[in-house]
Amino acid sequence: MSSATHIIEQAIEQSQQLLLFAEQGDWQDFERLETQRQSGLKQLELANADPAGLTHAQTAELMKKLIDLNLELEKLCQQERSNVAAELKKFNQGHQAKKAYSR
Repeated sequence: MSSATHIIEQAIEQSQQLLLFAEQGDWQDFERLETQRQSGLKQLELANADPAGLTHAQTAELMKKLIDLNLELEKLCQQERSNVAAELKKFNQGHQAKKAYSR
């Protein structure tokens, strides 16, 4: 297995774990693992991949799987951002109401 293959497969495994963390609302572990995943992906240089490793079709298949996982992650993160924004808005409205009544 070439190093590029290992990096892509590791990123896929990490992405699957990130999905679980996001679904469980475990954003601390999510952030820690995402940092590790990004570090690994920065090492990926497909142009220098071992020619005896994967074919272009195999590499494309792995990358498609990784991209699909990234799209799922993006969707979950955007949903959580919206949830946090809504909670913050409620908190601010409650704080303003409390402030108005305490005068």
